[in-house]
Amino acid sequence: MDNVATVSTINTIPAQYTIFKGKTAARFQLQKPERQEDRFKTGSVSMQIAPFKDARGKTKIYNWEDQKISCKLGVNDLINILYGIETGSDVSLFHEYNGISKTIALNLNTEKGGYFLSVQQNGEQAQKLSIPMSSQEVYGLLVMLKAALPLIHNWY
Repeated sequence: MDNVATVSTINTIPAQYTIFKGKTAARFQLQKPERQEDRFKTGSVSMQIAPFKDARGKTKIYNWEDQKISCKLGVNDLINILYGIETGSDVSLFHEYNGISKTIALNLNTEKGGYFLSVQQNGEQAQKLSIPMSSQEVYGLLVMLKAALPLIHNWY
């Protein structure tokens, strides 16, 4: 009985999938759906991308506090990303909220395989960040995003 998890000890916050590269890191996390009074709020996948900040020994520190770009990926975004990855196509998404626009691009890396993820933010804090993703990292993301689709609609 010692190895059996009880409901009170199970972690209900999904873990992040993080990709670390030299100059940039990206992380993805499932945001579960919520019930707010009599309304149902659909979930999403939170994507953040941040530049390299500093190194402490062999540990790289990324600027998640001040210079990250955050995006909430909804169902249509996830479907576009999944379709692009499965068909080997480039993906381009556009978000606009409160006068800030973000362009998200997932482009095939024809030289080394995998994709380049680029996010450009326009507005008061304009910036552009990109990160190469290996074929294996893209596959991992594909598996997780496929699993996220029914979860963000609470279909399980």
